[in-house]
Amino acid sequence: MKDIYFIYNPRSGSAIPLTELKTRCKHAGLTIKKFIPIDDNLRRNLARPIAGGSTLVVLGGDGTINSIINMIAGTQAVLAPLSGGTFNHFVGDAGIPQDLDEALKRLKNAKTRRIDAVMANDTYFVNNSLLGLYPYSLEVRGELEGKYGKWPAAIVGVTKSFVNFHTYHIDIDGTKYRTPFVFVGNNNFGLERLGLPGRTKLDGGVMCVYIAKTHTRLGVAQLFLRALTGKLRDSEEFEELKITGKFTVTTKLRHLRVSHDGELSRMKTPIIYILKPKSLRIL
Repeated sequence: MKDIYFIYNPRSGSAIPLTELKTRCKHAGLTIKKFIPIDDNLRRNLARPIAGGSTLVVLGGDGTINSIINMIAGTQAVLAPLSGGTFNHFVGDAGIPQDLDEALKRLKNAKTRRIDAVMANDTYFVNNSLLGLYPYSLEVRGELEGKYGKWPAAIVGVTKSFVNFHTYHIDIDGTKYRTPFVFVGNNNFGLERLGLPGRTKLDGGVMCVYIAKTHTRLGVAQLFLRALTGKLRDSEEFEELKITGKFTVTTKLRHLRVSHDGELSRMKTPIIYILKPKSLRIL
């Protein structure tokens, strides 16, 4: 294994002290070249390790891991993600233990493998991307989180997105839809609780695209109830597509709010989703 760099967030509310991280890595038999904090200098500090194809151990949630993926996808650098945030869909689907000590011990003998990623315009993601209601709720949450905290802000965001209900006229490669939201998953993203296939592969070479075709709040509420009962696929107001290459989302709007692995961006339209098979190296 090449040099190992350990990326951590010292400002996280659940952050493990650096001295403890060093001790845990030592007990796991790992030799860390350097511990690098997540700060304004992160991209500059990682430029040389990425260019050298080093292994980057990243302790964080999906959002933190997504920021590193957008630096290393398509390079020879290797990602070693560890569970350390609120949501850890990627770590779980990659088969990496949630327990930190167990995951660190596993790294010593782990083999490099290649997995798929998806690009939305110039932004990579490995879990999912959404257009419509959810990105709007994220934007509201971001505005309120510092004042009220994460979960109260999230509840307000969801409520406000439903009150300020919007539908979008979009065109996906020539097929027109009017929809309140679109979900794009890297492979069969884990929606098994909603009656959809769970993600068993990260290298299956497919994007799953789910589109709500209802135009009303009541229709969205009905889809939500169907999802809770595992009958979402039975609804005529729900469409599922499987795409192996790329597709384009066009709209009359110049920009759309787009979420990607829980992060939020305002992207210029049209938005081009491109599957990048086996473009990311992970342990």
